[in-house]
Amino acid sequence: MHGKRFFSYMTAAATHYRHAHLVVCDTLDVHNMAPSPDLRAEALETARAMGDRWLRKHFRQLHDAFEGRVTLTRWDDVKADPTFQPRYEAACALYERSEAVRAWVDDVCGMYARLAAQRQIGSGFVPDLDRLFRRSLAYMLEEIAGTAVYHGWYQSPAVYPGPYFDDPYLFNREQPGIDLSVPAQCAVIFADDSAKAA
Repeated sequence: MHGKRFFSYMTAAATHYRHAHLVVCDTLDVHNMAPSPDLRAEALETARAMGDRWLRKHFRQLHDAFEGRVTLTRWDDVKADPTFQPRYEAACALYERSEAVRAWVDDVCGMYARLAAQRQIGSGFVPDLDRLFRRSLAYMLEEIAGTAVYHGWYQSPAVYPGPYFDDPYLFNREQPGIDLSVPAQCAVIFADDSAKAA
């Protein structure tokens, strides 16, 4: 997703952190492929293959920037954690019950749906905003649960360029009992093709 700038922001992060935990959200991206149920298995394999290609292209840069101090996790590993499903169910219930959570999630999903629509229009397609929003929502609810899982593993800030969870404890305040806290964000600020980790 951010391949063109990957090396610059990982190099910047390496000046602040001794170790990197790379989470490759390959099979999470199946929601963006919008397969019909009978094509889901094929879409998952495509997503895994795309993750493999991304790693072949970029993992060496991360490995070198952190002098080998890198942990690699794929999204299937995140979903295999026994705490994933309870967290996912809690995130879905929270979206239905909490106005604050629903407003935040809808705002982010709406933004992604509008960006996807712009790309589709640019390619000559007529976008279905409702369908794009539903795809983004499915992605986001799974991402909330998975992000809470790996935050539980690593307890470290996230380096991510772009919109992120701006309130790491929003979900926990609304859902006591199941830990849905997410990492604080180490902001990435771009100036031309270089990056600074704040």
